[in-house]
Amino acid sequence: MQAGAPGRYPRGFFVLFFSEMMERFGFYTLIFLLVLYLTNELGMPDARTTLLFGTFMSFVYLATVVGGFVADRILGFRRAIVLGGVLSALGYVLLTFHAGLHAGLAAVVVGTGLFKVNMTGLLGSLHDDDTAQRESSFTLYYMGINIGSFAASLLSSFVATRYGYEYAFLLAAVAMVASLAIFISGRKALTDRGLPPLTQSKRRRHKAAYSDAIILVAGMAAAAILVAFFLHNAGLAGIAIAVLSAIAVGYFVIELIREDPPRRNALIALLTLFVFAILFWCIYGQDNTSVLLYTERSVDRNVFGHVFSASAFESLNPLFVVLLAPVFALLWTGLSQTRFNPSAPVKFAFGLVLLALAFYTLNLGGATSGPQTLVPPVWLVIFFLLVTCAEICVAPVGMSIVSRLAPPRLLGFTMGMWFLAEAVADYVAGLIAGLSAVPEGASVLVTRQIYENSFSIYALIAFVGAVMLFPLARIIGRHITTDGSGQDARTTIT
Repeated sequence: MQAGAPGRYPRGFFVLFFSEMMERFGFYTLIFLLVLYLTNELGMPDARTTLLFGTFMSFVYLATVVGGFVADRILGFRRAIVLGGVLSALGYVLLTFHAGLHAGLAAVVVGTGLFKVNMTGLLGSLHDDDTAQRESSFTLYYMGINIGSFAASLLSSFVATRYGYEYAFLLAAVAMVASLAIFISGRKALTDRGLPPLTQSKRRRHKAAYSDAIILVAGMAAAAILVAFFLHNAGLAGIAIAVLSAIAVGYFVIELIREDPPRRNALIALLTLFVFAILFWCIYGQDNTSVLLYTERSVDRNVFGHVFSASAFESLNPLFVVLLAPVFALLWTGLSQTRFNPSAPVKFAFGLVLLALAFYTLNLGGATSGPQTLVPPVWLVIFFLLVTCAEICVAPVGMSIVSRLAPPRLLGFTMGMWFLAEAVADYVAGLIAGLSAVPEGASVLVTRQIYENSFSIYALIAFVGAVMLFPLARIIGRHITTDGSGQDARTTIT
C-alpha cells in the first residue's frame, strides 16, 4: 500500500494503531486511578494530590522532548519505542508496591517520553504531504488511543475495586508488554521508516555503539532519579519545568533559524499556536483531577440501580472519542474539498469555546439541582460530550500539523515540542486545580460551591483564550497551511 494513496492509509498504520492502543490502556489505567489511589489509599490531601498528579503529567510530556531528540540523533523511532515500552512496564510493576510510588512513576515518565512521541513521529513519517489524508489518519489514530483509554477506564476501576490497586497496576504492565509484542511482530510493515539515523560511517557506528549505549543508560538513570526527586518535592518542580522548557524552546529557535524563510515562518506560527495549546490543555486537564473528585463527592453515581465509581465516568470521554473521531475524520476530509475547511487555528479556537461551554454545563447542572442534593449524572454526560468535541478539534489536528511542518531532521524533537505544551499545561493544571481543593469535613453545600466557583473560572479562561485566538487565526493560518516551501497545502477558512 502506498503511503498517502488517496482514501487509503499507509503501510504500518494499523501496527502503530494497535500498539498505541495497548500502551494507552496501560497508561490510562494509571491516570484514571492515580488521584483516587493517592487520596483514598495513601490519604493525601486534595491540594497535594492534584499537584503531584499535575507534576507527573507535566514530566511525562516534558520527557517527550528528550525522547524525540534521542530518537532523531541516536536510536531512531523504532528502538526508542521498544526501550520506552520496557521502562514503562517496569514502572507499572514498581507501582504495585506502595514504597515504589515515586520510582514507579519516574520509570513511567522516562518510558512514556521515549514511546509516545516517537510513535506519533513514526506515523507522521509514513505520510506524504497530503494534508487532508494526514489529518484523517491522525484522527483515526487518536480513536485507537481512546479505545485503549475507554477500556482502561472500565477495567481499571473494576480491578482496583474488586482486587486492589496493585492488581490494576499489574494489568497496566501486561498491556504494555502486549503493546511491545504487537509493535515488534509488525515491524516489517514499517519498511525502512524509523531506523537509526545514518550520520556516521559503518565502522564509526560500530565502535561507538557501546559508548553510546553506556551514555544512554546512564542518562536515563539520571533522568529517572531527578524525576523521582521532583515528584517527591512537587512544589519545586515548577522551577525545573520552566528551566527545561526554556532550554528546549531556545534550542528549537536556534534550529529554526537555519531553515529557509517559508518553513521558518511556519514554525514561528506553530510556536504561537503552541501557546494556545497550553491554555487549552491546562483547562482540559481538570478532568482527571477536580472533575474526578467532583464526580466522587457531588454527583449522583447511581445509574439504574448500580452505583458506578467516579473513575468509571471518565470512560465517557474516550467512548465519545471512539464514536466521534470517524465522524470528524470524514468531516475534515470532506471539507478539504471545499472552501469551507477551517484552518487549524480556527479549529483550536472552536475547541476553546467548546471547552468553556463544557464547564459552564457543570455549573448549570449544579444550579438546577437542590443545594443539598447530588447533581444528576446526565450533566456529566453533556460535559464529556462537549469536552470530547473540543479535544478532537485540537489534539489530532495539532499532531498532524507538527508532523507535516517539522523538518525531517527534527521530526521527533518538534513532536516533542508539541507535547512540551502539554507538559507546561499539566503542571499549571495541577496548580489551578487547587482552586477546587475542598477542606476536610466540608458540608455538601460548601463542597458544591467550591467546585462551581472553580469551574466558572476555568470556563472564563477558555473563553478568553478563544476570543484572543479568533482574530489571530488568519495570520497564523496563512503560514502553517503551507508545506514549508511557501506553496499552499490546502484551501481553508482562516
